[in-house]
Amino acid sequence: MVKLNQLKLDQAKKELAILGKSTAGVRTELLIRLRDALEEKGIGVDEYEFEFECVAVEEPPAAGAPMSNQDFLAMMQTLLASQQEMKEEQAAQRQIAEDL
Repeated sequence: MVKLNQLKLDQAKKELAILGKSTAGVRTELLIRLRDALEEKGIGVDEYEFEFECVAVEEPPAAGAPMSNQDFLAMMQTLLASQQEMKEEQAAQRQIAEDL
């Protein structure tokens, strides 16, 4: 069970699709759209919990422990994807702030 602000991008898209709303945009836009859609239905989004499991984060290897090239590459790809998503969210937040 997760709260609205804990939803990942794909989870937010799934919930919006169920509600028949657009799934286009970055995470911030989707969460705003989802919040609005739930409020339209009279659902208190601050208390509502979605039927997704929180994914446990794996323990990082001990400091100084060797890391395989494959693990290193996977870690770097994850970091780059996170960085890109953060940039998109920041751009969307700036746009929303400008529109207000």
